Amino acid sequence: MADRNPWPDAGDRVPDPSGAVPGRAYTIAVWSARGGSGKTFLASSIALAERERTDRRVLLVDLSLDFGGAEVFLDLHPERGVADLLPVLEELEPSQFERALTVHPTGLRVLCAGDRTGPAPSAAQVRALLRFCRAHHDLVFLDVPSALGEVTWAALTEATAILYVLTPDLPGVQGLRRAVARIEAERPALLHRMGLAVNRSARGNQFGFPDIERLTGLPVLGQVRAAFWELQGYLARSRLPLNPGGRLTPLLRDVVRLATRLVG
Repeated sequence: MADRNPWPDAGDRVPDPSGAVPGRAYTIAVWSARGGSGKTFLASSIALAERERTDRRVLLVDLSLDFGGAEVFLDLHPERGVADLLPVLEELEPSQFERALTVHPTGLRVLCAGDRTGPAPSAAQVRALLRFCRAHHDLVFLDVPSALGEVTWAALTEATAILYVLTPDLPGVQGLRRAVARIEAERPALLHRMGLAVNRSARGNQFGFPDIERLTGLPVLGQVRAAFWELQGYLARSRLPLNPGGRLTPLLRDVVRLATRLVG
């Protein structure tokens, strides 16, 4: 596998490899080809952290349209979502879009999956929706389905950067290597937008960061340590305690570092 360094001058910020037009929202697709990696959990917590620590207009879009999930981690009770916008995408008005959103107590705007009973959206529909989202927000996070179907390909293609979530064990690394091989064969340009987040990191993990980077050719941008219930407790209380004057727990430092590395 060829050696790749997608962001040779990244520093603390992943640059925009797509040449986005100034003023267009920075869009991060959070993805994993393997279920159970914690991608929805991380997408929710990073989006919430970014909303709490900045005054940006932040949107989280749940594209896992069959079962959703973001509303569970954020303790939301949506009445509408993506599924309600699909029939009106060609003439979508801002007022219609606003009615489909669920606003978290912190001000994080969330477009939940909704109840889909019709056919799956086409790639063109996903692209149209995401372009509308970008036009009305400063920062957009996408919780992307694991399977590489039309929805996932469209979301990855539209994203400025792709954060791939894996666990540091053999199933996690094998899943990532298969995903990289598939992308390399079908849409290799996307590899230059990809970075890795290691979830449930702990001492004694089967693979260290250098091993993962060597085996995949992709950079590890950060980790979130194995403390699920601590972070779940914060999310359930509708807030991450990110007060700059207070001390952050090691887990919250992980979340903030990852958010900072992604979006500055």
